[in-house]
Amino acid sequence: MTNERGAQSITISAKTVAEAIAEAAQKLGLPESELDVTVISEGSKGFLGMGGENARILAMPKAILARRAPQPTPAEGPAAVDSAPALSPRFRPIAAPAQPLPPPTATKDPAPTAPPAFAAENLQPAPDEDDEEQPDALRAEPTIVAEVAVEVVRELILRMGLDAQATVRSTGKPVIIDIQGDDLGLLIGRHGDTLGAFQYLVNSIVGKRVDRWCKVVIDVEHYRLRREDSLRSLANRQAAKVRQTSLELVLDPMPAAERRIIHLTLQNSPWVVTNSVGEEPHRCVVIGPRLVDR
Repeated sequence: MTNERGAQSITISAKTVAEAIAEAAQKLGLPESELDVTVISEGSKGFLGMGGENARILAMPKAILARRAPQPTPAEGPAAVDSAPALSPRFRPIAAPAQPLPPPTATKDPAPTAPPAFAAENLQPAPDEDDEEQPDALRAEPTIVAEVAVEVVRELILRMGLDAQATVRSTGKPVIIDIQGDDLGLLIGRHGDTLGAFQYLVNSIVGKRVDRWCKVVIDVEHYRLRREDSLRSLANRQAAKVRQTSLELVLDPMPAAERRIIHLTLQNSPWVVTNSVGEEPHRCVVIGPRLVDR
């Protein structure tokens, strides 16, 4: 399409600026480094995943921009060069390193001292990779945390207009709050993304109110129990495929707590091993055949 910047410029809308740039490069048939990109809007995630907006960019080949830029003359000197349109420094191509970078190494998510048990009345979340164990002196009293947390959750679901009730399931470590009600899929979100954001928000508010480090787990309609069962089934199915084919299999990216469930499910398998590769938020589990010494 065309616009005020000339022919062969396109406007792309996507979830992130990076995705929009990649789509523009594909449509123009050029590498990203040869595009001039103007960010119209960086988009927003909205509140708890609701009301978000896509990022929008305007992209065109740098070759066209270079042909249109005025050429400096001896009389004009450096001033003429400065008057040429400047490329956004955020999207300048980065020079290739002198030496090739080593490939990323596969690292295994640190194994917890005990497997998570979401079952029945003792729901324990798989610890996140960046979840540091805090000394007892820095922890808030669990009963106090539970009282504050259930109050915070009730305030939030009321403000969100949800027909739901919040109760304390456990005052242990961590404190567990149950949310029960109708049509709560919106609060869970895709793969639990919205629930994760909601839980983060609750922990932030509760931590400020008690002025201590605390860990609160939010469960909606026993979603976490169902999700754990689903992940364990997935791990066992994919492990069976790896055993049959002797080929590595890469799972979709997932949060650290969910990757940990995959690792724990297969950690004692005599046929397969698991590793985590990549960087957040695209880090994923790789299931591969276990090498047996002969």
